[in-house]
Amino acid sequence: MSCIYIVAAEDDQIVPKFSILPLQKLLKNSKLIDVAGGHISYLINDKLDKLFKEYTL
Repeated sequence: MSCIYIVAAEDDQIVPKFSILPLQKLLKNSKLIDVAGGHISYLINDKLDKLFKEYTL
């Protein structure tokens, strides 16, 4: 049986971590992975990093 990975962002306002925990308990073969930030901040931060690297003054 394969493992199910559930990713929860610490500051997610759309899907708060407390709403993920019951699902994680129901899925016996699941692993909860905590990430910093919010729902889409990893996308924004990645794009900002690329922008600053490309257009440094």
